[in-house]
Amino acid sequence: MAAEASQAENATPPLPQITVIGSLNMDLTSYVSRVPRAGETIMGDHFSTGTGGKGANQAVACSKLAHVSPGHAPLERGPLAKVKMVGAVGGDFFGQELISALESQSVDCSNVKRIEGESTGVAMIMVESSGENRIIVTLNANKKLAPADIGDTIPGDKPDLVILQLELDLKTVLHTISVAKKQGVPILLNPSPVRKLPEDVYQGLDHLIVNEMECRMLLGHANPARELTQEDMRKAGFSFVKKGVKNVVITLGPRGAFYFNHQHEFGFVPAQFHGDVVDTTGAGDTFTGAYALGVVRNKENFNIAFALEDGAHAAAWTVTARGALSSIPHLERLTLPNLRFDHSRRDELLAAIRAAKGDSIGISKEDAAMSVDKDSGDSPSNWALSEDDLDPVPEKRPSENGDGDERPAKRHCEDGA
Repeated sequence: MAAEASQAENATPPLPQITVIGSLNMDLTSYVSRVPRAGETIMGDHFSTGTGGKGANQAVACSKLAHVSPGHAPLERGPLAKVKMVGAVGGDFFGQELISALESQSVDCSNVKRIEGESTGVAMIMVESSGENRIIVTLNANKKLAPADIGDTIPGDKPDLVILQLELDLKTVLHTISVAKKQGVPILLNPSPVRKLPEDVYQGLDHLIVNEMECRMLLGHANPARELTQEDMRKAGFSFVKKGVKNVVITLGPRGAFYFNHQHEFGFVPAQFHGDVVDTTGAGDTFTGAYALGVVRNKENFNIAFALEDGAHAAAWTVTARGALSSIPHLERLTLPNLRFDHSRRDELLAAIRAAKGDSIGISKEDAAMSVDKDSGDSPSNWALSEDDLDPVPEKRPSENGDGDERPAKRHCEDGA
């Protein structure tokens, strides 16, 4: 009995499981100096094919960031999570290549459906010399994943997190969200490509990750005339929280990312840079994968600011190389990999980075450029707002130079950003 009790105490806890339900596409990528104008033909610099699709990218991001690369010496801790992919591919060569690619990265593809007579999804990508990309996705087999393929429970063992995007039939996405809520499974929704969603989707949604354009579209305004201001973002975050979302993240590309949660805490995490930007394809999916690991590895002490820092750190490696899946880093490539995604040891991580860098890189209120009068210390996770703080701004306000002139008020997503 004593031996059994000792074994139970020393037993390794089961790995958390992330289930990604989404698209699998073959990426057809041309690298060009610039995109052609209407009616124009230009010469490309380089062409490649590779596995992709937002679902597949996010599954691989979760798995690669949770594992060391093949042949690398084990780290202090083992794999951080198990990852399952649920989706559909065609019965063609592309479909088999996608499944093989994901399985080579330790992604469980036992619930990826192969549909004979159907083509696998494809994405045609143009990457400019600046690193910016333009993408056209044709879903093909992805559209054939139906609510019946999900059933009444999330396929496989009950996961610790379900990740969804919108590169599937919307009925399947909505059905999956309903099933996950009934099962009590946390949901991370990355609504891309953006579509208007029913209001009940947001009620009880655990994590919502959107970029600037998606934020505007989901709140009813698609005007891209200017970047979202900090005031815009906190009001947009508050709007999503009022709809029922617990944690809202707005990604801002090279500017960083902003968060707002159901406790009315908010903050800004600056982007990180590990080298020249070569290709931004897959950066957002890497960010999401890193964030997801923070969720499942910290069920009792999740810190959204720390999750954003890890996402920014991982995504910064992705943009330094070409391709989507191939550019996502493994765990050992990250700084201090034995501490990454562990929020309970974050103070130790920050202290080690400060010591290594010789300066403070913790996120301060100055870094975030937030004009809030809160006695909250350096951590943005402590910056709380009340509903009174979010009263609508007046139509006009005094100018910054104090000369008494008035200027139009800055507006947020809900009223014309």
